[in-house]
Amino acid sequence: MTKKLHLFFLLNILPPLLCSPFTPNCPLICCLTSLTRPLPTCVPPSAGGVWGRVTCTQEHCLVHSLSYDQYSVPQGRDHYDHGQTHPDKDDPCPAKEEPHRSSNTTALEVKMEISVNSISNIRLDENSFTAALSMKLSWSDPNLALCSCHREEMEVGKIMMSGDIEDWIWVPDFTIWETRTFEREQSLTKEKLNKISVENRVDKDGIKIDLDFDMKASITCQFNTTWYPFDSNMCKVQMGSYSNNEDKITFQLGKAVNQQGLKTTYNEYNIKLFSLTGKDAVISFSGQKFRYGGFKFLLSRNHEKVEYQFTVSMSVMVLMALGSSLIPTRQEEDLPSDRTGLLSGSLISAVLIFQFAVRTSPAGSELTLTPLIEYILISLVFIGLSFMQYCLLSASWFQVKRCKQIDLAFFLLSSISYVIFVLVFWEVRGQQAAELGCHNVIR
Repeated sequence: MTKKLHLFFLLNILPPLLCSPFTPNCPLICCLTSLTRPLPTCVPPSAGGVWGRVTCTQEHCLVHSLSYDQYSVPQGRDHYDHGQTHPDKDDPCPAKEEPHRSSNTTALEVKMEISVNSISNIRLDENSFTAALSMKLSWSDPNLALCSCHREEMEVGKIMMSGDIEDWIWVPDFTIWETRTFEREQSLTKEKLNKISVENRVDKDGIKIDLDFDMKASITCQFNTTWYPFDSNMCKVQMGSYSNNEDKITFQLGKAVNQQGLKTTYNEYNIKLFSLTGKDAVISFSGQKFRYGGFKFLLSRNHEKVEYQFTVSMSVMVLMALGSSLIPTRQEEDLPSDRTGLLSGSLISAVLIFQFAVRTSPAGSELTLTPLIEYILISLVFIGLSFMQYCLLSASWFQVKRCKQIDLAFFLLSSISYVIFVLVFWEVRGQQAAELGCHNVIR
């Protein structure tokens, strides 16, 4: 008799007392007393139906249906919003369009909101970069319901849940395509720093779940630097499900990517973000298609600094070699100076500049015929012409007056030609690089 009274007290008297608005232990009692039936201390999530596990946080409980499986993708609903399907107007290399899937698909739709915090550690030699992002994933789960621990009607709006509730409900197996390392931000105790909020869906069964978290990832991008210093490369950040194809789950942007807080650690680049659309949002792997979302960005180099640095240094060497033609070569003029010193000095200096350009180029130690290397080689040709003119004139039998005339004509003609070459070369190569748009995208 005493045991029955104790049981009656625990199940009927103690829960209402502990689940009063002044008691913080209400969630624990809800979980203990509501395992296979609607919550006695909460407003039932629906008039009928049998409910299973209850997961509580603070003053609200998340109720699972009896058939709930946290490892199975929830069934989606008919959706007609395909997100942004057309590329941005200023996208220099838009992807081909991908046909829409049927709108009556049962694939679960996961909306993404992305804030790009930083793009750093750009390694052209390793074909990688690091992105720090703030993510928000939103989806609907028809197998979950909400209730309050205080017997009042559920309030309208979002309800914050504890971050560890992620371990008790289904969440997308989120990944980034072609990532080297991928980690979500953790606390000092190695706990996940998540923000999970839930809210009832108006006139629909189930609830809407929002999962917010910060992450950092090192992602692969095949850079093409053959147009250095005019190189522009498009890199894609494709995010979606690791194991579920487009028949089960689809990812798409809920709104445009937020780049207001974007910080770059390099002043030599311009970064511009674009939407991920068409073929770029579809991953084909092992005969299956995966519907991804995300963004892409154009990484364009600020070529003015590199162009100025090498143009000035090489122009000094070339004009010094060309100017040496004004120094007499005949012993009859009784001048102790000789032009060979200037010619040798300009040639050696130009070769050292060439070696520096090869060593510091994005291609590393490999010799790639970029516009910069092409400019230096043509400049070396002008220095070589000065050597040839000096050798031919030294071996000739022209009179001193005629040699002076030849030297002056060579200096004027070669100097004007080089100045025109410098101005035209950089302008033409810049236009050709701009016409290609994205140098690492095969058209």
